Amino acid sequence: MKRQEYLAIGVTEYWLVDPGEQKVIVHLLKGQQYQATEYVGNQTLGSVTFPTLVLTAEQTLKGI
Repeated sequence: MKRQEYLAIGVTEYWLVDPGEQKVIVHLLKGQQYQATEYVGNQTLGSVTFPTLVLTAEQTLKGI
């Protein structure tokens, strides 16, 4: 499973973009587990890696 591979190499954040469900899921490493937050529509994505990023779930799904 990719999640274990990411954890093993210290990936602190990864995103899953789901066009079928029209949502973006941001996974943040908290201790030894990932915490998932879902974003849809005009919700602005939160990113620890890119704190100044201003991008909505809708823009991400459209590839803007």
